[in-house]
Amino acid sequence: MEEMIRKIYKPVLITWIVSALCYLPFIAKGLTNSVDGLWASTYYQAGNIELGSGRWALLFLDKARLGYGAEPFSTLLALLFLSMAAYISISMFMDIRKSNYVYAMLITCCTSTCCILAYRFTSANYCFGVLLSVLSVYFVLRESDEKKVRIRNTIIAIAILIFSTGIYQVDLGVFAVLVILNMMKLIYKEDNRNCFRVFKVSAVVFVVSCILYKIAWNVCMMARHISASSYNGADSVSVFGMLSGIPSGLCVIYKAWSDYFSFTQGNYVLAPIRAFVAFVLFIALFVVGVRKLAKQPKNAIIYGILWVLLPVAANIAIILAPSMKTVMMQMTVPMAFALPLAMCFLDEIGIIRKWTISALCIILLYGNIFAVGADIDAMAQGSNSSNMIMNNIAVTLNQKQLLSDDYDYAFFGNISANELFKKNELYDMASPYAKFGTMQTKPDMVHKSYIGLLDDIGLDLEIVDNEKYLELYDSGILDNMPAYPEEGSIIEKDGVVIVKVSDDYIFGKYG
Repeated sequence: MEEMIRKIYKPVLITWIVSALCYLPFIAKGLTNSVDGLWASTYYQAGNIELGSGRWALLFLDKARLGYGAEPFSTLLALLFLSMAAYISISMFMDIRKSNYVYAMLITCCTSTCCILAYRFTSANYCFGVLLSVLSVYFVLRESDEKKVRIRNTIIAIAILIFSTGIYQVDLGVFAVLVILNMMKLIYKEDNRNCFRVFKVSAVVFVVSCILYKIAWNVCMMARHISASSYNGADSVSVFGMLSGIPSGLCVIYKAWSDYFSFTQGNYVLAPIRAFVAFVLFIALFVVGVRKLAKQPKNAIIYGILWVLLPVAANIAIILAPSMKTVMMQMTVPMAFALPLAMCFLDEIGIIRKWTISALCIILLYGNIFAVGADIDAMAQGSNSSNMIMNNIAVTLNQKQLLSDDYDYAFFGNISANELFKKNELYDMASPYAKFGTMQTKPDMVHKSYIGLLDDIGLDLEIVDNEKYLELYDSGILDNMPAYPEEGSIIEKDGVVIVKVSDDYIFGKYG
């Protein structure tokens, strides 16, 4: 462990600094997404919501950092954890050298990472979970002739993976991707004995960790007298459910894999070329192994099966929680690891020339930087416009003498649909998560979004509860109101100030 730290500390430091420069506008402006990132302020303590969805470890981590989630602390710490995770992963496939910087940057500077960072209040926690998953694999791979040492390493790997899963269940995908790729490497080198050992140990670590994670989760829920929530199927996890959900889960998994590496969600420069490069690299990963092992059919079949299972490994959370029908952007970090590490594998075995692999890396990183830049700019545009509109509304409320503790407030409408909301082409090209101001229309989400926007401009107003919100919506009073800034867009009724921010406020029957 000490030797590994000595090897990676310098490249980790350099990658961390360069990554921080890439995200400098993001850090300086304190940007977030317009869902959970906006809803939580710079002070946040995880509670029953996180616990109910299985992320019980967040309660302990938030206590450890006293709920502090402001910039630059959150993003810098998150990037440090991710840089460490990237280099420990890379060191499993090749010696640390200067070319590794590009591989690491493909992980730290991508839309998956930017999406995680946009959850400012917990981004450091999520990236710490990724690091723990990587460390768990590190201990799985460690060999020793002493039985006592092997048992100790296995116990450490289990303990680390339990806590990592308690931070975010998706981190199991990082563990699984690293295990699959390392097994492919060992089969390629015809080291069947060690490959079987890794499979056996990782299977034990995975199964035992999942069982103990579930026990720890149940204990935490009992202590707080709550039950599992329905979010992403957290309350319906069972062995039968996993088995019966495999066919539909596989469809979701392979579609998510295809969508992710087609680079259509985001402003990816040269997206078709990038998609072609990713396709060629994954095909090369398959072909080089099968060709080399052609005279060993058993090994070739094992290698091929592992290759087919790589997307499943990255999205293992879909199998464990079959009620999930989609892979959200914040769940794609395991896939963000898959391609750079596959390239490390191909680079190390020397099948593809150094200059070729370097050129492909640069093409991918070039697109990553532009995609992340567009996402950051979209968040900045949305934040600036939203804050400007909310400031104008506050001024109007004051002019109408409706800015008072005597009133409750109800804001209706997606703020990005307001005629004053300024955006350019980059906003439309950005990833969906980055389009700050584009609100979901469920009542509780609308409430949280406007509370967050009021917090951003430093204004404390009492927002009505969901029941009152729905009552106003169903009353039909909004139908005859124009959208802000038109006269009549702000009215007072029975002690509630109603503000129709835009005409985009219809959410069906609350779904």
